[in-house]
Amino acid sequence: MVDFRMNIKKLRQENHMTQEELAKRIGVSKAMVSAYETEIRYPSYDVLIKLSATFGVSTDFLLG
Repeated sequence: MVDFRMNIKKLRQENHMTQEELAKRIGVSKAMVSAYETEIRYPSYDVLIKLSATFGVSTDFLLG
């Protein structure tokens, strides 16, 4: 799921968001966003939906 890690980070940066700002929008901690971007953890289905809505992309796009 390298695409997921890269897609999340790229979308966050393109939208001029810090990890903390994204975390607040999707209801997780900054550490969790960092874990997603480094592939230590993967989001739950609910968080994946929130990420999709936040960036206006499909879950398929996020997952690569």
